[in-house]
Amino acid sequence: MTGAGTAASPRAARQVHVGRSDGRVYTTQEITSKRKTAANQIGEPIPEDWSQIADAETRGKMIQWKVVIGTGLSEELAWPKDSQYQLLFPESYCLRWHNSGGPKKEACIYGHPQDCSEEFLYKHPHEFIPHVLWLLSDSQDHKDCPCQPCHIATGRKWPQSLKAKYEKKAAALAAPGPETKPKKAATKSAAAKKKAAAATPASQTSTPEVTNKALKEPAVPPKTAKKSATPKTSAPATAPAPVTAPAPVTAPAPAPAPSVQPAPANAAPHPSINNEPTLFRRGEMVWFQQGPAWRIGVIRQVGTGQIPGYAVIPLAHSVLNLADVPKQQQEMRPFLTFSVPAISIPDLQHKTFPQVDWQALLQMNAQRPEFIGLEASKMAALEIDGSWSTFNRLNMGPKQPPNKTMYGGVFLGAEMIRLGDPIRHREKSHGIMEVTEITVTTATSVPNPADPPNTMPATTYTLSFRGIEYEASLVAEKAALGPQPQGAIFVRDSAFRTAAAKATGAKQKCVWTIQSWDTVWAERDVGGRLYVTNELIGVTQGPQAAETAVTTGAFSEATAYLNNRMQNAASKDFGRKINRRTTVGSAVAPGQPLIFGEGVIEDGVE
Repeated sequence: MTGAGTAASPRAARQVHVGRSDGRVYTTQEITSKRKTAANQIGEPIPEDWSQIADAETRGKMIQWKVVIGTGLSEELAWPKDSQYQLLFPESYCLRWHNSGGPKKEACIYGHPQDCSEEFLYKHPHEFIPHVLWLLSDSQDHKDCPCQPCHIATGRKWPQSLKAKYEKKAAALAAPGPETKPKKAATKSAAAKKKAAAATPASQTSTPEVTNKALKEPAVPPKTAKKSATPKTSAPATAPAPVTAPAPVTAPAPAPAPSVQPAPANAAPHPSINNEPTLFRRGEMVWFQQGPAWRIGVIRQVGTGQIPGYAVIPLAHSVLNLADVPKQQQEMRPFLTFSVPAISIPDLQHKTFPQVDWQALLQMNAQRPEFIGLEASKMAALEIDGSWSTFNRLNMGPKQPPNKTMYGGVFLGAEMIRLGDPIRHREKSHGIMEVTEITVTTATSVPNPADPPNTMPATTYTLSFRGIEYEASLVAEKAALGPQPQGAIFVRDSAFRTAAAKATGAKQKCVWTIQSWDTVWAERDVGGRLYVTNELIGVTQGPQAAETAVTTGAFSEATAYLNNRMQNAASKDFGRKINRRTTVGSAVAPGQPLIFGEGVIEDGVE
């Protein structure tokens, strides 16, 4: 508000922080794999830090998106008009160039939790405003969100009125006049900040915090919601998702620089695309049949073909120098289908594998090397089950916290888990998670003056999984299909369940229904990965049982055949290992490498 006879002061720029996010990180390779043509080249995430943006066009585009969205939010929520508002993108959302080397260059926001395909992009700033309004609300249900991608993801029809509204706004934004407005506004606010800084002490230039209670019913079109979205500055502590406005920010003047070049096709050095088999995978610890008995080994190689063969390294001790054994699918079982028997030698029962002098023990039992090898395999299996190692480190861009690293896959105990895989919770009351993020958080201990000199700080690594939680449901055969996970295990398992339902005469099909869009499980929450039900029946009860399940529709859930990771009474937590070979350790001969070929890049492996 300005007094009579005074000129209006330049508006300060305030950054809008969103208190929560449902965003999902996508690598450039993952996005490129879903594009229809090679011409749709995808740029890397554009940083929000002005100092990291080299060219004027990209900087101007980022300013435009931030200002247009911030202005739209301020109009919908009736914020004070004395400031210019600039959105800080919610976590895991980012702006990227499309076709950055061609004539139809455009910027889009990526990060919708459903997918990174064309229909889940925000192609204009106005399209993202409804989603931010939903994030600012109390709702956890994406069916309440009025944005177009959430309509598609939840099987709702996009209203023509909203479509026309946002197409009109997008056309207005593309017109030559408004194109320069965000830049002018940002420059004006920068000049205002410079003028204010020269006239007042630094402590007086900061703007007060503004807290707003967002609309309770975000499904209402934003124009209607505006009436009920009055800022509640008198009671900021009650707002569940505050919007804070720190000190004014300066948008630097654009500097001439070369235009952004398209990202090369192989921009992602560590693949996140999951092409692994659904039943047995390289590097996994499994049971294999040896005569009438079952032994434990690690899969070194998976053959090609519809029914592949496998090369398995038996676990024992390196002194025994056991050779690979060729196995077929029907001679193997996933590790979690059996429990490791108790250790038979009393002196070993309270030791770990590395604490045993295996060479001396073998010399003492020279007549029974197979027995000692069997005991060694049990102890090695328990150590592998309690360990984990990551592979395919992903570069997530400038917004990634320095203590968090994301990966395309992890060897969790016996199993290989990759992005897109379904995993089970230890508690059966939970659904099945489609893994969208595998994160390692690093923490280093603070030095303690009481520690002895030269004590090294301790570093701990915490593994977590983030994803979408589903439940398998039978619905009417002609029912509309909601968003479905695309992983091979999900697809094959729902196909089996649909066939089994039809075998009983039911006119139904199996679909995956979303229980939670954004779920995080800790390492110890995970029971293991999910298997295709009939494939698991085939290796545990025989091919005939699997065929009977399809033809009669009678079967038990896959989880009925599986233990949980570290369920054994003798299990211990051995934590993170540098790679799979280190995890296996001296349970196999030292000259036997574990290098899994294309698609798996581990640390410390040349």
